[in-house]
Amino acid sequence: MITIMTDCRHLSGFKLQCKIVMQMIQVVENGSLNQPINDMNGALHQYPSNKAYVQDLILNIIMELFPNLNKVLVETLVIQMFNNVDNWKEFKGTIRDLMVSMRSFSSTSDEFY
Repeated sequence: MITIMTDCRHLSGFKLQCKIVMQMIQVVENGSLNQPINDMNGALHQYPSNKAYVQDLILNIIMELFPNLNKVLVETLVIQMFNNVDNWKEFKGTIRDLMVSMRSFSSTSDEFY
């Protein structure tokens, strides 16, 4: 059964967004989705699992938005998000590391602005 966070009054901004991402990843990581997820075109994905599809989707979205980020670093952070999905402190730290990498990229790229 999927548990949805219902009381968000004590969360705001960064923490709330992290909790939302964490819960979406938990649904995939814990096998709550029994059927393959549709891809961006509405067709069933061709990956061996929903987890592999979502990991690749997250990686591709981040790399598309921030093409100068190191792909190996982003892959590592995406895997860490899945590995830490049941540990709030570690998960939040992984998201923070990703944001620091994005901030470093944005401060060196005038085209970003």
